Amino acid sequence: MGRELFVGIDVAKAHLDVAFNDESGCTRYTNDDAGISKLVEHLKSRQVALVVLEATGGYQRQALSELLAAGLPGVAVNPRQVRDFAKALGKLEKTDEIDAKVLALFAASIRPASRPVVDDTTQEFQALLARRRQLMEMLVAEKNRLHQHATKTVRRSIEAHIDWLKKQVRDTDKDLEDRLRDSPAWNPRVEVLESEPGVGRITSMTLLSELPELGTLNRKQIAKLSGLAPLNRRDAVSPGSQDQRIARALKVLHRPTGTVHLIEPAGEVEHRCIHLGIAALQTGKAPVGIVRGMAHPLEIPRRDTLELGQLEHGPVPASGGSVLLPASRGLLVGLRP
Repeated sequence: MGRELFVGIDVAKAHLDVAFNDESGCTRYTNDDAGISKLVEHLKSRQVALVVLEATGGYQRQALSELLAAGLPGVAVNPRQVRDFAKALGKLEKTDEIDAKVLALFAASIRPASRPVVDDTTQEFQALLARRRQLMEMLVAEKNRLHQHATKTVRRSIEAHIDWLKKQVRDTDKDLEDRLRDSPAWNPRVEVLESEPGVGRITSMTLLSELPELGTLNRKQIAKLSGLAPLNRRDAVSPGSQDQRIARALKVLHRPTGTVHLIEPAGEVEHRCIHLGIAALQTGKAPVGIVRGMAHPLEIPRRDTLELGQLEHGPVPASGGSVLLPASRGLLVGLRP
């Protein structure tokens, strides 16, 4: 039996550079149907243990989908991890061929777990939600321009564009609602998330699209994955600190927490939350703590299929100056998406 092979694929818009961990060369395929088909056939003829691609703005999706459909183990990894790995190897140069070779070595050394590709329904929701975010950003920009004392002619142009953008947002929301009704897998999960006070339709759908791991991880894992876990940065010389690395959950949950509302506060816990909230607002870390307070109860219902009212969790201790609100139903904050 031959030795297992690890494959690295550097992805670009037009081509794929493919390298094996035990070979010095690199082969280029076109990043289209014909090129990907040739690549899959070639890899199926070899004893491939793992294929690693960099996540490159979506250009890797078709190749990864076809590799997995063909039964080949593959995974798209964070480019930052691979770049740090290359620096550790002393490879400061950066070309497509070098990147492919580094990816192959990364696959052989680190062996990241192969994950199933995101299904078509989730990809469709991701695309619609991303488009909605783009429209909302353009709408905010145009509203800001409207108040910059533009001339009448310019104001008419801006107002017409604002009206068009609002219509596009309404149309996008309608498309999301239509697809949600037609999705038996998504609809129940959205309803469970929406049962939590302050979580609306757009927030729940964005959570499910950006964090498909919801319901499969424990409390600490979901906090770290979503960028809400304090990471220790200390050694024998410096006392260090704890911080949060911005990740997927903060895209949807961090920004809406500019205005904080405590829902159904109770007794002494209300006093504690208000005290922590004021202290955290002064340090600018309130949104991170608030979001982490939501991460656990939002994650539980999908994993254990419990009613949210049945959840009773103790308070999460604050650390590193961050506010970590107790993860209980009565202490969730309202989001204003």
